[in-house]
Amino acid sequence: MNIQNNTPARKNVVLVTMATALISMSMIIFELVLTRIFSVMLSYHYVFLILSVAMFGLGMGGFLLDRWKLISPKTSYETHAMLSAIMIGLVTLIIIKVPLFEIKFLQGSIVWIYVLLASLPFFFLGMTLAGIFKNFAQKSSLIYGFDLLGAATGIVIIIPIIKFMGAVNTALISTVIAGLSSIVLAFTGKEIKRYVLYSVFILLAIAGSLILFDKNAEVPVTQDINKDMNRMLNNVNEQAEIVESRWSAFGRTDLVKSKSLPDQMILYVDGAAGTSMYNLQELQNDSIKLGHFRYHFGGYFPFLFLEENEKDNALIIGSGGGRDVIVALLGDVNSVTAVEVNPDLVDIVKDYESFNGGLYSSLQNVSVVVNEGRNYIKNSAEKFDLIMMSLPITKSSRSIDGYALTENYLFTVEAMTDYLKHLTPEGRIIIVAHNDKEVYRIISLAISSFKEKGITDSEAMKHIYTIASGMMPTIVIKNSPFDSTQASIRHDFMHKLGFDRGNYFVPFIDQMLVNPDESVNIDKTWRMFDQILVDIASGELKFEQLIKSAVVDISPVFDDSPFFYNFQVGLPDPFGLFTLFLIIIGVLFILPLLARNTSGRFHMFAKKPQLKVFLVIFFLTGNGFMLLEIAFFQKLNLYLGQPVLALTILLFSLLLGTGAGSLLSGKILKYLKQSIIISALFVVTLTIIYNIAFPFFFEFNMDSKIIAVILLFPLGIFLGFPFPLSIRLMKKYQLENYINIMWGVNGIASVTGSVLAVIVGILAGFSTAVNLGALAYLFVALMVFLLLKTTKNQELIDLKKTTQIS
Repeated sequence: MNIQNNTPARKNVVLVTMATALISMSMIIFELVLTRIFSVMLSYHYVFLILSVAMFGLGMGGFLLDRWKLISPKTSYETHAMLSAIMIGLVTLIIIKVPLFEIKFLQGSIVWIYVLLASLPFFFLGMTLAGIFKNFAQKSSLIYGFDLLGAATGIVIIIPIIKFMGAVNTALISTVIAGLSSIVLAFTGKEIKRYVLYSVFILLAIAGSLILFDKNAEVPVTQDINKDMNRMLNNVNEQAEIVESRWSAFGRTDLVKSKSLPDQMILYVDGAAGTSMYNLQELQNDSIKLGHFRYHFGGYFPFLFLEENEKDNALIIGSGGGRDVIVALLGDVNSVTAVEVNPDLVDIVKDYESFNGGLYSSLQNVSVVVNEGRNYIKNSAEKFDLIMMSLPITKSSRSIDGYALTENYLFTVEAMTDYLKHLTPEGRIIIVAHNDKEVYRIISLAISSFKEKGITDSEAMKHIYTIASGMMPTIVIKNSPFDSTQASIRHDFMHKLGFDRGNYFVPFIDQMLVNPDESVNIDKTWRMFDQILVDIASGELKFEQLIKSAVVDISPVFDDSPFFYNFQVGLPDPFGLFTLFLIIIGVLFILPLLARNTSGRFHMFAKKPQLKVFLVIFFLTGNGFMLLEIAFFQKLNLYLGQPVLALTILLFSLLLGTGAGSLLSGKILKYLKQSIIISALFVVTLTIIYNIAFPFFFEFNMDSKIIAVILLFPLGIFLGFPFPLSIRLMKKYQLENYINIMWGVNGIASVTGSVLAVIVGILAGFSTAVNLGALAYLFVALMVFLLLKTTKNQELIDLKKTTQIS
């Protein structure tokens, strides 16, 4: 087909370009909405697993296109687009309407069933796109450009769609968009296909409308230990029910009431991490409940000893339903600033002011800010007497495409340093934790931060005390050291109020030991304080020694690898499985490169050595792009605050820039190899500069969102050159029959790059992941340079042969 000279072919190019944008838009919407749906249904670890393997299906669709043609030779890319649309709708309905996890014989393999289901639409989407690039290789720059522009558009529109229509309807809308793409593609084929596909589209639209008007269509939740809401709803003693649900790109927020808790309602995000919203009026009028709140909640204990000049103002990070705001108000704090990252939580608390007493809307001394806590404090010049954090974590996927744990920048050494800097001289940090492991790691952060000021481990412990009542231990970290009198008063009250039931510690107080005594039924030595913390305070033990000897990982974490909640030495579950996956993919990648037998399984690589070079190029670009995308997303989170905002700006700027770069690459008619080399080297250069100077850029007196766009858009432009130019280069080498395979390789490499980015982030930090991404593009430039050199040598040989014949 002569695309450049044939008028109908030009029409086809326009139609295919439009359809590609729609396919990509549908794909990115479906991918992101699956993250939200599976975050409600399953534990966040499984969200990562399912999305990774599902996207693996995208690459396999391109890789197996030729095999599919052998099975069904009459199918074409418009048919594959139709199948994609059908599969998106069908899979969504099965996931939502069929409670597969309730079927007993499936319970042991339910995650893998969801993996298979989620992979099916991406398999056909991959097959569609691979077929398009194979048939229109010469126009790959144009098509790839609109592919990325379609994805960028999808990133922008999904946020309002999911907010106003809910996650299930958003998935069905992606079905409609995919169906629309099949109609557009039908106009490039035979007349009859047009009407068949049009009818299918109408049926899909009708099927979608069955749920379309139910914004909060129910999403089934598995019996997962992390799903606190499900456990509450299924407890007959609770008599609980969902009052209201709200969807957004952040997740699903549910408000639950229970007859057993008439004075409070619980807010859940993705069915986990409940936060209480209290009836303030009822609490204040009930002396028993008020007393319990004041004397049996560890977060209130430090307020019992504050002087008037020590409670002028408080900053609450992760205020949730407002419990800590009530604690501060009961402690007579004059001014409270509550920072909450989830806007839906804030809106619900405001909307239910008749229940909670206008905690977020009517109190003059309470200011509520929707932002990520660390980002807020980095951009604030105010100093606080109190900085309070109580369980500021959600056990759900809160990051790009589910490709990370639910980590944030609230608990790192740099964060602790920021908090201490924003305290008044007499100020203190109050953190309510979950368990002893968290206590140790928080103390490790504090000790590391104090060490930067030249304060030793033992001296740092004079700034710290911990209390425990059997659950939810509390850590208090003071800007200035406590004195012995202050410590003694607090120690006495701990015993009186029962905050001495566990591993607790107070400086300056001597350890008390009780040896085994059968007469009083004591069978082992009892220690009043946590002996480890006592030894650190006395100087007998360094925290570094404790880290080396501990069976769990309690080492301090830093902004470059902010995995506070990973206490497992090495990689947490399920990343061991992913490491095996990376090894298998690596072996399968190497085997074709070693191919020598022209009749073996990889005979095409033995017959066409250039194909090996292209295999490396497409594998490296897929890995490199995702390494950069995931790592830069993590870094942007710190400066942009809102994770949804960071995701939107990152993907939109990067994809828009990459799309623009691809369109620009279409203007290059000669020197394709040289253009790939130059663009790859620009990627390497910009990446290294950004990695070194990222913090410096955000110190400019300019909106951080604008800075992010300025940084990412030009990077995206250069990232947009190698892929389409490599496809055109394959056609130039008469290797167009293998384009779909290379497209599949690139898709599979995108998955391995995503997995590798998180693994490297955990083990070595995201700066290392950025460097690996840069290294991948450096090797792309090297491989194309070898291809260029080989081509020139071959041209010289051919020229000599021609001269000899003459």
